[in-house]
Amino acid sequence: MRASLWARSAVLTGISLVALGAPLMVGVSAASGPTNPPWEPDANAAPPYGNLVFYAANGEEVTSGTNLSSPFAFAVAVTPADAGATKATVNFYNPQPGVVPANWTGTSETGPTTFNPASSLPTGTPAGIVAYAPTYPVSAASTADISTWLASNIPSTTTGYAKTIEVRLTDTGPLGHGNAPDTYWETDIGYNTTSSSISVDGTTVPAHGWAELFPLVSSSTTSLAALPASPQISGTQVTLTATVTPSSAAGVVQFYDGTTMLGSPVNVTAGTATMVITPAVGAHSYTADFVPNLGDETAANTATATIIGGSSSKTVPYTITSSTPTVTVTKLSPTRLGQGASDIGVTVTGTEFVTGAKVAVAGISFSSVKVVNSTAITAKAKVASSAKVGAAKVTVTDSEGSGSCTTCLTIVAAPKVKSIKPSSLKPGTSKSVTITGTGYVRGATVTGPTGVTFSKVKVVSSTKITATVKVAARAKAGKHLPVTVINGVAGGKGEGTGKVLTIT
Repeated sequence: MRASLWARSAVLTGISLVALGAPLMVGVSAASGPTNPPWEPDANAAPPYGNLVFYAANGEEVTSGTNLSSPFAFAVAVTPADAGATKATVNFYNPQPGVVPANWTGTSETGPTTFNPASSLPTGTPAGIVAYAPTYPVSAASTADISTWLASNIPSTTTGYAKTIEVRLTDTGPLGHGNAPDTYWETDIGYNTTSSSISVDGTTVPAHGWAELFPLVSSSTTSLAALPASPQISGTQVTLTATVTPSSAAGVVQFYDGTTMLGSPVNVTAGTATMVITPAVGAHSYTADFVPNLGDETAANTATATIIGGSSSKTVPYTITSSTPTVTVTKLSPTRLGQGASDIGVTVTGTEFVTGAKVAVAGISFSSVKVVNSTAITAKAKVASSAKVGAAKVTVTDSEGSGSCTTCLTIVAAPKVKSIKPSSLKPGTSKSVTITGTGYVRGATVTGPTGVTFSKVKVVSSTKITATVKVAARAKAGKHLPVTVINGVAGGKGEGTGKVLTIT
């Protein structure tokens, strides 16, 4: 999702935030199911369990990263700070076995930083209660990032504790830092110093990276449709409809044209969000970003807490023209037709096709013409044996106008049959023959007069075909009987006939 939406999400959910000074690396975790660490759930932490949400410096929510030196920029508590609290501290802690909840050792990621009013923060900083690290010196004990933390502490190797760090955000109550009634929020991170992904407590952690272990993020999908279909003329109202799955997901959708936000975020209702716009003339590129409410997280201090993650739609291109659209022809399939081809199914693609449209190509007649929709026509084509070889102009004409394409179709020469050897056969015989001529292509077939069949047809070259011919015992005798070669798709399905066979 884009950077500007996370502030909106923070406002909607009433969360409090604290900023970390480290840069970030954006990633996505792949949770496969929880295997609870022995110290969880932590009854001393503010519910719900897994109650920190991490953000990049640009405001994008992140659940993993591929650089241990830049884990995240902001840690966000999902419930309000203590009444009267004025400062907050973020720590990396190492779980120690033996006590549930576990004992913890570690140093501060930030020194106690004073909550800043939002009005004093740079543009793009999240709304809410914020401790903005670049404004204040980080304490001398700060480890700055996971890599430094690992170098200055002794991580646990005990089963269930290994490869795990707790990130803890502690506010400072009226009695001052370190005194009751300070509240803390925490989320576990799995880290990986190897060059291959590993599994930590049921979550896939990327190579040389980190991943949030809890809460588990349930994936969502967002699709986008724009109606009426592109292209349209200026002044047309277009309805953008985003569909979010699962339909129970609560949150907002922000629509975009390229990188420009279209209005304010729209609440998702029963899995959909819509916006009606009147686009300007030109090309547009629409997308939709779903931003879930953090309130979707199960409000319980349990390792089964789940939130629905955000998702973005695929891009929907859209064009607005300044005048009434005209008929266009952009494609004909197949792209090659051979001289003499008959009853060939073709599809014409373009725009503004309406019932009654006619298709025209010099040397080709069309039957069974059907307008499937405004962009497709189907028909049967018959190519004259005398049709001009080469590029052919395809034209569609209807009540909306006329459009043509000069690069959509090529007419190829029909095969020619010059001779067959042996040329004289008797009824009731079967022989191998050689057919010579021009324009033969792989896949060609051969037919003969009534009672004569060809098998084992092999195109040796563009001028030579070998086959086995069988003459029925009751085949009618005659001279100058026709032998026809029909090319395959590569030859445009054209056909040519030579009167070269004699039955005695």
